[in-house]
Amino acid sequence: MTGKSIFASLLCAACAIFLASCAATFHQVKSGAKQWTQVVESLEREATPDALVTAALIRGAQLRDASGAIVSLERALVLDPRQPDAAWLALALCVQTADCQIAPRASTLAALDPGNAVADYPALAAAHAKGDITAEDRALAAMAEGKTFDIYWSRLITRATDTLARPRGRTHRPLRELRQAATEVVGWLAAVGIPAFTSVSGTCKGERLQRDDVIAWCRKLAGVLDNGDTYIAAMMGRAIGYRVWPPESSEYAVFRERLREYRYVTETVKPFADKAEKSIVDTQRVLDRLRTNRSERDAFRQWLTDLHIPPDPPAGWVSKEEPQK
Repeated sequence: MTGKSIFASLLCAACAIFLASCAATFHQVKSGAKQWTQVVESLEREATPDALVTAALIRGAQLRDASGAIVSLERALVLDPRQPDAAWLALALCVQTADCQIAPRASTLAALDPGNAVADYPALAAAHAKGDITAEDRALAAMAEGKTFDIYWSRLITRATDTLARPRGRTHRPLRELRQAATEVVGWLAAVGIPAFTSVSGTCKGERLQRDDVIAWCRKLAGVLDNGDTYIAAMMGRAIGYRVWPPESSEYAVFRERLREYRYVTETVKPFADKAEKSIVDTQRVLDRLRTNRSERDAFRQWLTDLHIPPDPPAGWVSKEEPQK
């Protein structure tokens, strides 16, 4: 991932196209395994919550050691139980690990962050995969009552980057240089910290939408996802919203306008990101926007505001992605 700047990485995430390439771009297991093992061991010796969460991210994404990553996260949660981002990462890795107890980890996250529908997503995914309609309905109904769908994207990026780039010891040398650390962390988080979303899409389409209760739940869920902290969650919310609301409805129009805003923001920011020098100052500005905003959407809108550009698309603005008439 070293060939890309954090700007390209974040824009890639915002455009939701990294999922197809993350295995090739970010999931390089053999390359530098010894080096990354040494970094992880150094972080685990520090034994602070931040260091242990960062070590877990590297173990899970770079070394493909999900079980070891979960152990590090458990240590972090013992030191400070009030870490919903660590609880989510443990839950996400648990889903990828054989014989891992998902339910208690989901309960931990739900208790730490009530209203975050992501805690119920593993139950939905498992029920959908098994064809257990009763359990699937139960999980869908629970998610529909949520307020948001957060994976702590901004928090985990800034937390792990700050940890890796912090000066250490007498030489004040960090484990990684700031720009390199930020870019790598985005890649790792993309690889292990984002749910597949296939089950949430599958539960709100096809024959299931012949049921009034499922339509009602999916309408609520579309709004929950749209209020998530990543653009990809919002994208999935829009996809569901288009299925469950009539095209002539005001709700459908809201989702269409959110798509127009997303395209406007990412298309307007991209030239500035492409031209930006790969400097510590530029990287720090990106991190500061993530640090002060819960969602990817808000961070990108702030980027435009910092450039003295209105964050909302002007009347008549048309995306380059719109088909030409």
